[in-house]
Amino acid sequence: MNMTPVKASASEAILTHIIRSEDLNMHGSLFGGKMLSLMDNCAAITAMRHSKRGCVTVSISDVSFLAPVRMGNIVTLRSRLHFTARSSMELLCTAVREDHVSGDLKEVCRAYFTFVAIDSDNQSVPVPPVELETAEDRALNAEAKARYDARRQAKAR
Repeated sequence: MNMTPVKASASEAILTHIIRSEDLNMHGSLFGGKMLSLMDNCAAITAMRHSKRGCVTVSISDVSFLAPVRMGNIVTLRSRLHFTARSSMELLCTAVREDHVSGDLKEVCRAYFTFVAIDSDNQSVPVPPVELETAEDRALNAEAKARYDARRQAKAR
């Protein structure tokens, strides 16, 4: 496996989804679980592009539902990798609601996803490092490294 760093932009994923009636809860807004499913799909694409492997979701953290999404709204999901360890990758996925009539845009959800790359026997495999390209990439990387180190310390206890 090539362990040359991969630019964060090379694996970035953007998905767009129109909200339909079957996506709604009894309050007329998007099911939280549906939003997480959409985000997990987007995030998985980023992880697979980066690692060139199959990947599994290990965790979803710091999920913030910021505003409701209604039927007919367009939701654009964006995921970008900002941290790698031996076989794991952390990325941020955001969702932005678009009112197609007014053109108004609003961030409605964000969460951090951790994936592990796996081989055909479902065993973890190394992933290439990420090449950070922007100030935001570097800031998110520092935060992710702190979370990673805290998890490792907690496991060691």
